[in-house]
Amino acid sequence: MHASPSQIYIPHFNIGNPLGWFAAPSPSAWVDTISISRIMPTQSWLSTATAEAYNLKTRMVDSAGLLPFGVRFAGSQTVYLIDGHHRWYSCLLRGRKRFRLVIDDYKVTYAQAMVNAYRASQPLRSKSARRQPVNPRQMSLAF
Repeated sequence: MHASPSQIYIPHFNIGNPLGWFAAPSPSAWVDTISISRIMPTQSWLSTATAEAYNLKTRMVDSAGLLPFGVRFAGSQTVYLIDGHHRWYSCLLRGRKRFRLVIDDYKVTYAQAMVNAYRASQPLRSKSARRQPVNPRQMSLAF
């Protein structure tokens, strides 16, 4: 993949949008400052202009005054960044070691979340068909 002059490509972890993330944090989410090395970006492209604009800011909030947002699955220390990639990238360029964001803790593991998302994406079937185990190969092909 080649970035255009107006885009920056970043290595990322593609989690798709299986749980309807990209909306807003849940009411149980909280603000924390964590090591920037524990953050996993989930967006592949950044706008050069927006990244440069954040480099000029001292506070990492968006135009609505909101902090970046990420989710953490049960049993993991990694926070998957959902919103705030330009702000995260700006902090990386500045050499910051810590990043302040809103974190939503999920009570399921990443694997459980993917299975649940796969099941939710399937058309309704009879009860006996729903009880059959999910084929991992089918699940991996769905995303």
